[in-house]
Amino acid sequence: MQSEARSHEHYAPMGRIKIEEASDLYRYFLPYVILLLSDGSYIFLNRFYKPVGMMSHDEDWVDYEACSPRFTVRGLTPEIASKISVRGSADVRWITLYDDGCRPQDSDKNRRAHLQRLKLFYDLVEIQNFGSVRASVH
Repeated sequence: MQSEARSHEHYAPMGRIKIEEASDLYRYFLPYVILLLSDGSYIFLNRFYKPVGMMSHDEDWVDYEACSPRFTVRGLTPEIASKISVRGSADVRWITLYDDGCRPQDSDKNRRAHLQRLKLFYDLVEIQNFGSVRASVH
């Protein structure tokens, strides 16, 4: 007996988004990048380089400076950034948490490693500013 593929349509600000499988949810809702903003705070971006949870089309441009939630951190050095980054990068402006070779949705080992990297970052968080959850999409 063939199983029928399940698809769910969700309304997003720019139209409908099709969720084909659980891994689609990971791409929208799991932190992929930690991005430093001009005011010194950080935001999480999803696999589509949109703020985590933003279900929008790939071609939509987002003003990251207008996004929430933001995190203010203390003590994020290049050495710590290299421990958080899946690539071992010391760049504190752009920290990648996983890549195609270690996607959290693929195994428990990958999930645990991703969570450990997030914990290293979160241990430095001083302030969480949830502000408005609206993002400016262009």
